[in-house]
Amino acid sequence: MHETTPSPYRVLIADDPHPVAAEILKAEGFDVAQIKKLTALDPAQAGDYDALLVRSGDVKDEAFFTSAKRLRVIARAGSGYDNINRKLAARHNIVVMNAPDGNAPAAAELTLAHILNLARQISAGNATMRAGTWSRAIHKNDFLLRGKILGIIGCGRIGSLVARYAKSLGMELVVYDPYIPDSRIEGLEGTRVCALGELLQAADIVTLHADLNNETRKMINAETLKWCKKGAYIVNCARGPMVDAAALAQAIEAGHVANAALDVIEKEPVKCGPDEWKANPLLGIDRVVFTPHVGGTTKESLKEVARQAAEQIVAYLRHGIIANPVFLPAEEALT
Repeated sequence: MHETTPSPYRVLIADDPHPVAAEILKAEGFDVAQIKKLTALDPAQAGDYDALLVRSGDVKDEAFFTSAKRLRVIARAGSGYDNINRKLAARHNIVVMNAPDGNAPAAAELTLAHILNLARQISAGNATMRAGTWSRAIHKNDFLLRGKILGIIGCGRIGSLVARYAKSLGMELVVYDPYIPDSRIEGLEGTRVCALGELLQAADIVTLHADLNNETRKMINAETLKWCKKGAYIVNCARGPMVDAAALAQAIEAGHVANAALDVIEKEPVKCGPDEWKANPLLGIDRVVFTPHVGGTTKESLKEVARQAAEQIVAYLRHGIIANPVFLPAEEALT
């Protein structure tokens, strides 16, 4: 068990989240320290803090966890948490929380934007005009979303919002998610499928919204892409490693998959030059549309996830309330 910590509580904030996080914690009388990157922290200083609030920086260094003997909670200002080593957190009895609600609308809206762009080739049209060409021919393969089938892999907060947006455009929904109740899919007027292959065979557009884990890593690969309809589209605004980049590039070049829109890639960040194209062949395909992992990054969502993470730290340290845990040590589960 952790030793009783004298007040005030000490919180370390890393990665420059929205200033509202520090404002909330300071208003509670907490002692707040801020650092650009956690890697810049002397591991010996890790033991000075009761809580850590991070955005996207990695919390995976064993030396940090070994030194952080006072640390009780890590709060991630965002929904994903694969930047945190939960095994090390478990070993040191540290609660890990995320803030899944704050950026869900932003991620869902970017997904919809990518889907609309694939349908109407907005970025391609803009590029030709910027190059000095007025060409309507580039839009000859534009298509309506109304009546098309959207396959949603993972129907949690973000997937459910995408489903609602797509339904408002007249799309049909098929959903693959073994972990949600039938009632949620029924409420979205979607059709549940029990296997990934069923979804890929049915969908005109496939969008990914599952967590990254051993089950979902490279779930879109050379074998599963064969199940796709010819001419299908792939959208990934979840996590890059869920898609085998080489396999998807090959499927696009072969004409089996029409195109893709990706907010995430397997190894981030990248410099978008010839050397990177060799490492990730998708970067060399002009038709593939990219954004640099900004699904949850709007000024409103950044503020909201920072607020939520800070308030969860306060609730836990002050009152023992655990909100949105992604890892809960056994000793804490009893409190």
